[in-house]
Amino acid sequence: MTYTTFQEIKSYEYDKTEVIDLPASKDDNRKGYITRFTFNNDWQVSIANHTEVNGGDPDLFSVALMNSDGKVFTSPNDPTSRWTDVKENLTWDQVRELITEVQLYDDCYFI
Repeated sequence: MTYTTFQEIKSYEYDKTEVIDLPASKDDNRKGYITRFTFNNDWQVSIANHTEVNGGDPDLFSVALMNSDGKVFTSPNDPTSRWTDVKENLTWDQVRELITEVQLYDDCYFI
């Protein structure tokens, strides 16, 4: 099974990136990657593609929106929010759409 290495993401504008190649330790049974991008507006997106998410399907991804402190940002009580929870079972095309969307958000300083 081959998991995506997020090479395509280099075409997006971001301040920094962190890639965790899994397993991260000898006690870690996951195989795949977690990649976190920090954008110019201070929002972060964490993209997971490993054996412990989405049933281990290498073609599906999970995406979490994070604030500038690296905390997962959700609005579970706001039915109008696009981020009521971490998004799972996404195709790469859906991940690209979310990345483009987050890049256009206002600055994250108010969170």
